[in-house]
Amino acid sequence: MAGARGEGTVEFQGQTLPVLLTNRAIAEAMIQLAQAGSTGNIGMNDIVQLLRAGLEYGRRDADIKRQVYSVDDAYDVLDELGFAPCAKVVILALSDVLSYRGEDADSKRSDAGPPVTARSET
Repeated sequence: MAGARGEGTVEFQGQTLPVLLTNRAIAEAMIQLAQAGSTGNIGMNDIVQLLRAGLEYGRRDADIKRQVYSVDDAYDVLDELGFAPCAKVVILALSDVLSYRGEDADSKRSDAGPPVTARSET
């Protein structure tokens, strides 16, 4: 499915896990952040909520049979991989979604290139 998508992967416990952010995934994470009283500055809790949403939407999109990702699962990934690699995947995927202009807008731009996909280098 094309559209406003930011994709990446993380390597966790010998598995490559897809991370997918969409407008819906971001909105879901923002609701959780608002309920937690987020200050509006991107911090660890913001990255964890976006990572959890990205892992969950990646799981659904890839039709991976496992239980729903929780915040604890996202913290487990963060603890193993570190903040910077997780933040990189999440922020690049978030950027792809937020900068999406629609397929027609991209095809009309003279500088339009291939879509950028966030990938962890871990």
